[in-house]
Amino acid sequence: MTRAHRLDPYRLLLAVLALASLATLALRETPAPGTLGAFVADEANAANLFATATLEPPEDLAATVVDATTVDLAWTATVSAFSEGYDVYRSEVLGGPYAYVDSVVGLPTTAYQDGGLTPGTTYYYVVRATYQSWASGDSGETSAQPN
Repeated sequence: MTRAHRLDPYRLLLAVLALASLATLALRETPAPGTLGAFVADEANAANLFATATLEPPEDLAATVVDATTVDLAWTATVSAFSEGYDVYRSEVLGGPYAYVDSVVGLPTTAYQDGGLTPGTTYYYVVRATYQSWASGDSGETSAQPN
């Protein structure tokens, strides 16, 4: 599987600032969830470019039962350099729907402890990388049953 080229939003900002006298910057369409985007129109030749930066989900999510009411989660950090943290989601149903549990803020933290759980209940988890109001897609799902 090949990955699409990812645009660093800071480089995009620098490029836009450098071209400010030559181009008009306007948001012409809404980027897909999990992407940041800007539409640049060069007034000199009407060439258009829409650039996006994808916020990739974390990988290798794993759950470990600590005790009858606690599960530890750990994952591999997102490859998106501009991520600010992660949101943890939980469900009692395989495949969701997932409910928001908590945020993990401040990189490079890639772990979370979920407590107050019901013994004998299977919990399913996903994690999303976050940047301001954007969130990545879900990580792979993992599960644990504290007992």
